[in-house]
This record gives sequence, structure tokens and C-alpha cells, in this order.
Amino acid sequence: MTTITDVPIDAYNKVHLLAIAWGVTDGVAVARLVEHFAKTPGSTKADAEPQVDEVAIYAIYEGTKVEAVYNRKTKSVTIISGKLKDKTYSTPSGAAVAVVAAYNPTVNPNRNGWSFWVLADNGEILQTIR
Repeated sequence: MTTITDVPIDAYNKVHLLAIAWGVTDGVAVARLVEHFAKTPGSTKADAEPQVDEVAIYAIYEGTKVEAVYNRKTKSVTIISGKLKDKTYSTPSGAAVAVVAAYNPTVNPNRNGWSFWVLADNGEILQTIR
């Protein structure tokens, strides 16, 4: 078996975050990505795998990138990095409020989580998959 050792760290970190979100190893995440992009151009959504329940997301607040996972079924957010690591919030807005309060307690923390969080795979706001 051959391994790839010269993967840029930012690319590796993205693959690793997807692996965490999908609950698989880094290698399985790469295999899923390759399989997705190797599908024939004429394939339909019916041919595609079901959507994954967890989606890698992040927010950059006060110069700090906070990584998290959004669960499509429960609509909850689990933060996986930073001051709030391993904390789960029942809504994206609840998680956003917690991040603002943790990183800048001097401001009103109220935030709309659907626009605060960004999808790790394409940079769009979480609202786009609501």
C-alpha cells in the first residue's frame, strides 16, 4: 500500500475534519471524496449516496477559527475545537451565542447561527442546507 506524505497541512486538516464529521478514518474520508468525484457525469441524485447526517462547519470570530459539526437530524451543533471543545448545543444559534460569549464577553452575544456558521467543504453559510 502506498501512502501520500506531502499533503499540504490545510488540505489534511480539511480531510480530517470531514472524517470526524462522518465518524470515519481519514483514509475512508479520502475514499468517499474520490468516489464522489469519480462518479460518471450522467449520474442522478437517485444514484447518489444518502446525505451524511453530520456536516463539518466552522466560524471565525475574533480572529479564532472555531470548528464544529452540525447534525442534520437533531439540528444540533457540537464544537470540536477551541475554548468550547466537546460542547453540544441544541441549535446553531445557541452554539453561535456561546462562541461569542466565550471569545468576547463584553458584547451582546445574540447571533443568528444559520448565518454565523460556514460549511467547511464549500464556504457557504449553514443556512444553505437548512
